[in-house]
Amino acid sequence: MYKCRVDFFKAQTQISRVSLHIIVPPEKPRIYNERDEEQNISLGPYRIGERVVIKCETWGGSPSPQLFWWRDHSLLDSSYETLGAQKVVNVLVLERLERTDLHSIITCQASNNNLSTPVSTSVKIDMHFGPLTVRLVKGRESLSAGKSYEAKCEVIGARPPPRVTWWRGAQQIRENITTHTSPDGNVTLSTITYIPTIQDTGKFLGCRAADQQTGEGSKEDGWKLNVNYVPQTVLGLGSSLNGSNIREGDDVYFECIVRSNPRPYKITWRRNETPLVQNLGLGIIISTQSLVIQRVGKHQSGIYTCVAHNTEGDGVSNPVTLNVRYAPYCKQDQQLVYGVARFEKTTISCEVVSNPGSGISFHWAFNTSTNRISIDQSKVKVDGSISTIEYTPRTELDYGSMICWGINSIGVQQNPCIFHLIPAGRPDPLHNCSVHSQTLSSMVVTCGHGFDGGLPQLYQLIVRTGNSHALVQNITSSKPYFLIQDLSPGEGYIVTVYSKNNKGRSEPMTLHAFTLRDEPRHIVADPSRQPGNMTMTPVLGILIAIASGIGLVAICIIVVMRLKYTHGYQNASHPGYPETHIQLNKPVLNNPDVIPADKEYAEEEAAFQSFHETKYATIGRNRTDVENDRGRGIRHNLSRLSQEVTYAELTLPRGKGYTQMHRLDDSGVTYASVNCNSPSTLQGCPSPLPEDLRAPLEPLRRTVVWTNPLDQESTV
Repeated sequence: MYKCRVDFFKAQTQISRVSLHIIVPPEKPRIYNERDEEQNISLGPYRIGERVVIKCETWGGSPSPQLFWWRDHSLLDSSYETLGAQKVVNVLVLERLERTDLHSIITCQASNNNLSTPVSTSVKIDMHFGPLTVRLVKGRESLSAGKSYEAKCEVIGARPPPRVTWWRGAQQIRENITTHTSPDGNVTLSTITYIPTIQDTGKFLGCRAADQQTGEGSKEDGWKLNVNYVPQTVLGLGSSLNGSNIREGDDVYFECIVRSNPRPYKITWRRNETPLVQNLGLGIIISTQSLVIQRVGKHQSGIYTCVAHNTEGDGVSNPVTLNVRYAPYCKQDQQLVYGVARFEKTTISCEVVSNPGSGISFHWAFNTSTNRISIDQSKVKVDGSISTIEYTPRTELDYGSMICWGINSIGVQQNPCIFHLIPAGRPDPLHNCSVHSQTLSSMVVTCGHGFDGGLPQLYQLIVRTGNSHALVQNITSSKPYFLIQDLSPGEGYIVTVYSKNNKGRSEPMTLHAFTLRDEPRHIVADPSRQPGNMTMTPVLGILIAIASGIGLVAICIIVVMRLKYTHGYQNASHPGYPETHIQLNKPVLNNPDVIPADKEYAEEEAAFQSFHETKYATIGRNRTDVENDRGRGIRHNLSRLSQEVTYAELTLPRGKGYTQMHRLDDSGVTYASVNCNSPSTLQGCPSPLPEDLRAPLEPLRRTVVWTNPLDQESTV
């Protein structure tokens, strides 16, 4: 207690008492978990549904402090307890934590007055929980076996980031997996790259996410794999057939077993890589997955396959060899005619084709026109599929046909091999020989062969020069085809061709041939560039179009000028235009009304030169005697006169000079006198104007008048 006393000189003393109370703030609160471990920053981690019990303590403080729990500015608990003189405790219980409690801030606040700032301690609730959702965001499409694909799995709401695993059926996939987590740790994206196989069809591809430490809260998502693949085909003979004992004439069928996704839209069959088509006439019947060959023949032996087609590709089956067994038959292209002389031994060879090709026995017989004589088997030699005998004809009756047939395990040869024995002789001459493909140094000779005389024959060609008959080449060939080379250019040759065997040679065939001359080359014009074969190009077409346009414009200009010219003539000759006249402004000369008859040409030229600066109008007169032509010329020239013309000029038939005209002072009419008798000026006088020309010239009647000594007056 404090006392303050105030004394006054003239007043009563005053005493004031002041009570001083000192407030001591409490210590900073401390927070403890269930295990009495002090927590400064965070509490936990806890799991969803757990019960949390935390304790807050503070010491000291005067007066005794209050201890409250706050959560994000909301009061949670105000029930504190004072233990002893200095300790205050508040216990907070949180029932069943949820996801929303994550990162909640719990504050313990101690306060014992309203003057100072309360002291407090805050902690953040940390929680661990499994994923909220697991979802495949990519990969739910049809797959093709052998191709690489990518699948993505999105995990949301796991804390901490979960452990993501991939499973294919019951087998975990551990390769080609990448995982990324968002900065806030709420979203985890796992990506897998894999190559599906045919065996994966129908298996479950899944993504599984769980807590990294405990594996709790596991969730998974996935789908059943639908893997498309190229058809897998297996080909086999029918179950009732023995592939090693199929004989010619048996019925054979194949079965094609197909496994594919998607189902095949077509199945085709091949023999020796050649497609087979259904042919009932040949006994080939094709159904969905089977092939039937009725009455199979030896030519149908080969390697068979079936091919299944779907959207992924073509699946070729395993090859199956069809081995058709058959009785022997004669081999083609063997010698069938033997030429042999009497008492000459010859060896006849008989070769057959059969399946099987081993264990063949042969039989021979000599066939005449009357009977068949069997050959003793002791004389028959057999080497696999070839049998030979030695035969010597002694009389003419020993020539004929020798027949041979074979027998194997399948049966007897139906059609025996027939060999003809004839008396041996020289071969027949060659025919149809020709020379072609001549060059500067080579040529080709070909011929058609004749009968070989019953013996093997060769062909011989001899080349000699055309002039000296010197031997150039001698060629022997097994075929009647000869390529002759190393010849001289521009030379003629004699070519002799014949065939020969052991009995001699045939009659020769002689040809005359030549090689090409080595002449200098000439430049040959390209016929495609001749004028008759000129090709129309775009540039040429444009030039033609421009020229055509210019020509059209020129024609239009000429037509317009012609129309304007005709229009001007009509205006000049119109009767209602009386003012058209010729002005004569020059002074009157001596004897102005008559042109002297005895003036010479020189005087006329002098007069013309004195007025060379004066404007003139010329009236042209043609030399023809036809009056219409003369009138047309006058009418044409008068249409060009105008008021500015002061002189008129008359062109006479001989074309000598000009005649000057003068205006009379009193009457305004100018006369021109023409002396028809003067040989220097005119050859005769013109006849009067016809009536059809007088009317158009009426407007000019007062302008120019000319007369002649015959007193015939014409007005222009």
